[in-house]
Amino acid sequence: VLAEARTLCGGISGNTTAKITSQHGLLYDKLIRIFGVERAEQYLRANEAALQKYRELCADIDCDFEEKTAYVYSLDDRGKIERELAALEKLNFQGELCESLPLPFPVAGAVAYPHQAQFHPLKFVSAIAKDLHIYEHTPVQALDGTTAITEYGKITAKKVIVATHFPFLNQHGSYFLKLYQDRSYVIAIEGASSIDGMYLD
Repeated sequence: VLAEARTLCGGISGNTTAKITSQHGLLYDKLIRIFGVERAEQYLRANEAALQKYRELCADIDCDFEEKTAYVYSLDDRGKIERELAALEKLNFQGELCESLPLPFPVAGAVAYPHQAQFHPLKFVSAIAKDLHIYEHTPVQALDGTTAITEYGKITAKKVIVATHFPFLNQHGSYFLKLYQDRSYVIAIEGASSIDGMYLD
């Protein structure tokens, strides 16, 4: 059972960049420094396994799934790019150094992550949600163990997964005070030249 506060995919999922990647910025050098090579590799392999699972799921779903190269670049710090490449090498991942990108501005360098992907998340969710029990406009007001309490009644389950972007309950274990809201913007330009790949600075 899914208790959805508003409408399915009406929030983050409906407005996502639709990237399915193991690349989340200049991350792996930092992960190795903080947690060590073994844990950083676990994180990378988990992301790669999720990407492979999406490949399998999307094979039979019309959701505009396509493989793309993901690039993370720096405008002015070549050292960050070189450290990230060195980190990926330690994790046995074949990142590629790019000296320039087909962007309308110069970069100090970039790391390319080949065989990443993008898709249309709303088409994907529409396909996988057909046989699920989903209750829209049913916000969970409280959790009591494994019972979710809504204004329409209680949902009791063996396990409860809170799948919100930001904790909706200010209680112990929800990390409410450790998170912050953040927003970024994308500009769509009609008639702009098409550039292949996905880019993050």
